[in-house]
Amino acid sequence: MKKRGQFYLIAIFVIISILIGFIVITNYASGKTDINMDYLKEEINIEKIHVFDYISQNNLQPHEANEILLNFTKTYINSESEKNFYFLFGTPSGLRLVVYQQYGFNIIVNIDDQDYMYEPSPKEILEEHLGSVDENSKVKITIDLHSFMGEETYEFKIQEGLNMYFIITTHMEEERWVITN
Repeated sequence: MKKRGQFYLIAIFVIISILIGFIVITNYASGKTDINMDYLKEEINIEKIHVFDYISQNNLQPHEANEILLNFTKTYINSESEKNFYFLFGTPSGLRLVVYQQYGFNIIVNIDDQDYMYEPSPKEILEEHLGSVDENSKVKITIDLHSFMGEETYEFKIQEGLNMYFIITTHMEEERWVITN
């Protein structure tokens, strides 16, 4: 009878060990997802260089360059539509803003201390002509995340010639990832 009791005691320990193993594996598997957006930043920067080279080699006019950059931005938006994109590009004589967001947060663009507010619709591309600015002007883009996380402001200096800046964000659970150049 003593051996029979020992058998049940060992069986209980084995069953408990297996259950604890499953719980640990389940918790490990459902842990936080690591999002690496550095690949996207590198890819955009490399592709941007190629696009700028193409524009330069073909002596394209600013409006033609802006159309190529617009198509470039839309390509990334369409390929990574689960992320939020904010592109600012053009020359000092004509800047453009292209925005794609999951949730439609308000955006304030500050150019030479003048604010312009935009209210993009969720999951739609917003294209805005910002007009001309002086060289070395600073353009600030503020994203109003409402009560979600407050406001985030990014500042870009407009140089002579062709400019292209971007902000890309994504949310996963309670975390926010941001890349910019």
